[in-house]
Amino acid sequence: MLRIISSFSALKVASYPAGVRAFSAGSVRLLQTEAQSGKKSASKKPAAIKRTKTAKAAAPKRPKMPTKKELLEALIKVPKRTTPRAFAVFMMDLAKDKTIYSGKITELAQICSVKWNDMSESERLKYHEEAKRIKAEHEKYLRQWWSTADQDLIALENQRRKRQKGSKARLIKDPFAPKRPGSAYTFFVRERMGGYKTPEAELGPELMKELMKSVSEEWKRMSAAERAPFAKTAELESARYKQNVEKYRKSHAA
Repeated sequence: MLRIISSFSALKVASYPAGVRAFSAGSVRLLQTEAQSGKKSASKKPAAIKRTKTAKAAAPKRPKMPTKKELLEALIKVPKRTTPRAFAVFMMDLAKDKTIYSGKITELAQICSVKWNDMSESERLKYHEEAKRIKAEHEKYLRQWWSTADQDLIALENQRRKRQKGSKARLIKDPFAPKRPGSAYTFFVRERMGGYKTPEAELGPELMKELMKSVSEEWKRMSAAERAPFAKTAELESARYKQNVEKYRKSHAA
């Protein structure tokens, strides 16, 4: 068999042009070697380049792209809507003394509630004045922010918040537009809380929770006739709100 392959290949190579014969002669020798060994030679693949741990660690990491939420919030920089009241200012002032409580906010709230109730109106006055000052500065900042805010970006951010699943996201609105009035139940709660200027501070978190629970149960037991005065108040306030909105839009449209 080897002789047949050799003679046939030699005759075939002899018929090739001179430039090809040198290359084909090597092919003949390869065929002869394969026939003798009975194995087909496999062309060796180049060794794969292995990346060392050092090289992998040295490779620069791809920077994390910010999300749409982060981009919009960074561009808009929405400020907080509310400012602390007098009791909150007093609580922040008292929180500086770390020796009076263990670090729990509930414990601090109870201590502040007791101390606030023991204070006279003249002693509370400085905290009321400080709360007014903070509110005035915040309103000034809000006006400046709203006048320069990009309304197109705000519209995009509101669209993103509307599409959020789960909890209801608060939309970005004009902070100086008329505030929507509450429901009949809201006015009922206000009447029941009328004896307290700052119910959270005067009652404390635990009593406040119990009071709100009792007010809610009382509202559920009331008949439609008993709820009628509060519903009437809510209706009047709603009509007034619509008028104020129209006036506000006309004043800002010009």
